[in-house]
Amino acid sequence: MFFNIDCYIFNIQDNNVYITINNLDTLNRFINNLKKLYKNDEYVNSLKNKNIYKLKLHKNTKFDINFNYSNISELIGCEVIISASSKYYCFLYDSDVFDEQTNLIKIVKKIKKGYILNINKIKKL
Repeated sequence: MFFNIDCYIFNIQDNNVYITINNLDTLNRFINNLKKLYKNDEYVNSLKNKNIYKLKLHKNTKFDINFNYSNISELIGCEVIISASSKYYCFLYDSDVFDEQTNLIKIVKKIKKGYILNINKIKKL
């Protein structure tokens, strides 16, 4: 799913961009898109109450800004338009679980699945 949002960059850590959405119409459209992805209204509404969303930068992210940034953290505090897409992930991993009956640690296979919101383009307002 592709979407565009105008937002405020709240923080940047590693490759994660944390945003807040101040425009109510944009927020409602974004929430409706998340509801289509997650199909869990309770989870999405809890995100809406916090109004802080995490999106992921990747190596193909494009920047359409009026001047050069020497450091990506200089975008903190800027109003931007973000073009992004969602990507589904699902993978199997090993988890250590303590078995109280045998007092041993067992390795249990678990599945982790969800969505990553990848940033395709950032444009400064």
